[in-house]
This record gives sequence, C-alpha cells and structure tokens, in this order.
Amino acid sequence: MGSDKAAGSVAGAIGHAVKPPPSGPGFDRDIRPLFLAFDRDQMRFAFDLWNHTEVKDNASVILQRLELGDMPCDRAWPADRIALFRAWLVAGCPP
Repeated sequence: MGSDKAAGSVAGAIGHAVKPPPSGPGFDRDIRPLFLAFDRDQMRFAFDLWNHTEVKDNASVILQRLELGDMPCDRAWPADRIALFRAWLVAGCPP
C-alpha cells in the first residue's frame, strides 16, 4: 500500500495526474518529488526546493510563481500540480 502512494508521487513527477492522498499532501511524499533536480539547481540562489523548511518559508511566493507559470524555470506546471501545492500550503505545509 505504501508503495502505491510513492508510485503516485513519482507518476506525478513524470506528468500523470496528481491527486492529494486522503490524508492530505505532505512535503516528502507529494511536494518534493514535483521539483526536479534541474529546478532545485536553478533556484538554489534563493532557496532549496528539496528542503521542507525553506519551501515552507517561501510557499506563498512559490505558489504565486507557479500560478504565473514562470516557475519552474523550464516549464509551467499543469493545474493539478499547482492545486496539489496549494492544498499543501492550505494544510499548513506538513512535512
């Protein structure tokens, strides 16, 4: 069962529909996998996209940039990924 959730996160990272799990989205399971190594490298000057605390501290700004379509730098996220990030933010940015 746990591997199904992990597989869902990985599937989201490669372009399939992403839905928050019934327990609500978590950073390690759902949000971090959305950011590719390239995304992380491009944003390191500002914050580390693979670090829960840094993403939590900048979540509102990150969400704005995701909604504008200028983050990540190489492509805009589809609406379901943005909705997942928003749900994580609304839930209080759990780890």
